[in-house]
Amino acid sequence: MASSNAAETLAIWVEQRPVWQPARPVSIPDADDPDDEGGASLGYAEGQSFMIEYVDSAGRTSTRRITVWHLQEGGSAGIPSLYAKCHERNAMRTFRIDRIKCCIDFDGVVHDDVPSFIAESFGMALPLARKREPAESARWNALIGKIRTEAVLLTAMSRCDGQMAASEIEVMVAYLAKVAEREGSLLHDAEIGKLRQYLSRLRPTPRSIAGAVADATGFEPGRLKHLILAAARVMDADERRHPQEIRLLNIVSRELLGTTLM
Repeated sequence: MASSNAAETLAIWVEQRPVWQPARPVSIPDADDPDDEGGASLGYAEGQSFMIEYVDSAGRTSTRRITVWHLQEGGSAGIPSLYAKCHERNAMRTFRIDRIKCCIDFDGVVHDDVPSFIAESFGMALPLARKREPAESARWNALIGKIRTEAVLLTAMSRCDGQMAASEIEVMVAYLAKVAEREGSLLHDAEIGKLRQYLSRLRPTPRSIAGAVADATGFEPGRLKHLILAAARVMDADERRHPQEIRLLNIVSRELLGTTLM
C-alpha cells in the first residue's frame, strides 16, 4: 500500500475489513415498508437567509450567516434540522433547531423565540419546531461531541488488525474518560457503561476517519501527544503488536506530531 496519509490509510483498511458476523440469523422481507410521509409538516425551504447563534454538540457557540436549502427531520428524537449553506464556511452544514439560540435578520432584528420564527419563516408546524432533546440524551450527545475525535481515531486503529479486544476497549474508556474530564464532564458509572457499548459498536467510516484526522490537527501539542501515547497503549493492550498497528501508529504520529513513535 503506497499511501502514507493517515486518513487515506485508515480509510483503505476500513474498506478492506470484513463485515462482522451477525449475532443471530439475518432475515429480511421481500420488500421494506415505504417511507412514512405523514405527520406534522416540516414546511418549505426556499432559500431563506438569516443569521443564527448556534451551540454545537461539543458546547461551542458560533454566529454565522446561513441560507436554508432543505428542512429535515432526523435522529431518535425526531428533532428537525436546517440543511443550509454556511456563508462563513462556504459549505453546506446541518443545524438542529433546538441548538439554535436565536435568529437574526440581516437588518439586525433578533428573534429569541426560535420555534416561532422557524414556524413563521418555513411554515413548519409549531409543535415540531418546539421539539427538544431530553436532558439526559442532550448530556450524552454533548459528551460524545467532546471525545468523538479521539474515539474515532483510537477505534479505527484498534480495528485495523480486524478485531477489537476487551482489553483495548478498557484502555480507550480510561483515556476518553480523562479527556471528558479535562473538557469539563465527569462521567458517572452508567455513562462509563454506555461508553463501552459505544466503542464496541463504533466502526469508523472513511469519511469520519478523515474528519477526525483533520480535527486532531487543530489540537494543542499536549493533547496530540496524549492521543498518540494512548494509541500506543491501545496497541499493546492485547499483548500483541501487529505490523499493521505499528505502521499505522507511525503514520498517524508523523502526520500529527511530525515524528514517528517507534
